Amino acid sequence: MACYDLDRFRAFVASDGFAELFDLPADAMEKVLTDDTELMLFAFRFLRQTLFGEATIPVRPEVADRRRTHRAEMTARLERDAAERLARAEEGDAGFD
Repeated sequence: MACYDLDRFRAFVASDGFAELFDLPADAMEKVLTDDTELMLFAFRFLRQTLFGEATIPVRPEVADRRRTHRAEMTARLERDAAERLARAEEGDAGFD
C-alpha cells in the first residue's frame, strides 16, 4: 500500500487509528496528507520503521502497549479455540478406527 497505492496509504495515515498510535505534529500531518511527494517520502519512512525498526516516526507508547496486549489476548483466544476444535474433531474421529 505504501509503495503502490498512495491514495489508500493517505487514507490509512488520515485514519483515527493511525493518529491514535503515531504522534505526528499537526503541520507535518497536513503536509503528508496534502502533498504527494511528502506522502511518498513519509511512506518510505513508515516502511523503514515497520520493516527495519528505524524509529523515525514517534509512537505513543501507551497505545502501542495496549495494542500489543490486545493482540496477545486475541492470539491466545484463537489458539485456545483452535485447540478445542481439534480436540473435538479428534474425539469424533476416534470411533472410526
